[in-house]
Amino acid sequence: MEGDFPNKELVDKFVKKIIRYSDEDRDKIAAAAVFAAKKHGDQKRKTGEPYITHPMAVAEILMQIGMDADTVSAGLLHDTLEDTDTTEEEISTVFGKEVGEMVQAVTKISRITDEKSIQEAETIKKYIEFLEDAFIVTESTRYDIKGRKYIGTPKKYYFEDAGLRNARLGFRQVEENHIMDNVIYNELRSRGYSVDVGVVENVKKQDEAWVRKSLEVDFVVNAGDRRYYIQSACELPSEKKMAQEQASLLAIDDAFRKIVIVNSAILSGYNEQGILLVSLSDFLFDPERAINY
Repeated sequence: MEGDFPNKELVDKFVKKIIRYSDEDRDKIAAAAVFAAKKHGDQKRKTGEPYITHPMAVAEILMQIGMDADTVSAGLLHDTLEDTDTTEEEISTVFGKEVGEMVQAVTKISRITDEKSIQEAETIKKYIEFLEDAFIVTESTRYDIKGRKYIGTPKKYYFEDAGLRNARLGFRQVEENHIMDNVIYNELRSRGYSVDVGVVENVKKQDEAWVRKSLEVDFVVNAGDRRYYIQSACELPSEKKMAQEQASLLAIDDAFRKIVIVNSAILSGYNEQGILLVSLSDFLFDPERAINY
């Protein structure tokens, strides 16, 4: 991030974890992180840690369970009204009315439960564990493809039944890309595959400097000696979008099949880069045939 402000290194580290959002949403979440860091300044928690570590931990959990950019931004900003000179009008002006209303609602709750651990990230993690025990959500571990090892955090969560998720939220926050990811994940698991979220490091030269960037592979799918790397894309309207979706796949240097599942009517086949393009309808009708085309 450009400029200098308190705890910039922590914010830069957080921003690198925003890897499953559109560029616009990523910019919004990053802007909320910078805003919160500047507002909280040098404030400390009781543990002596910078205060900004708390809202960033909350935001990470919200990203893991697939919340939209507005909700993640609200998570980053949720203590600014009470602990800084920030106003609701300022948040609404910069980040939108919906974010402002969410932050205001959380602030009202916090005034009632200020001394309770319900606001702590650890408590939220406990809630997620309860949801797992009730078979409402499932945890997916991140796998370092080049390092060939599992990464402890951040983990990702999928709903066992996307319909229950939508019903509970009153069919609000229905983001097609998240729902599509969830449907593909559940279908693969129902077919007996082991499914992880992949991370691959890509190194490229930019402005005469070598830049390392972590790219996400939506699904690393295993069954015995078979492995597939799968990306999920609602649509591929341009070459730029296609390049974005297959960038992580092209960064993988092994010979296992690399697939992009697209929610549009396309004929299955390989492109010039050797990536297999499959329509979502073909995948859901016959997953085995679709990914082994």
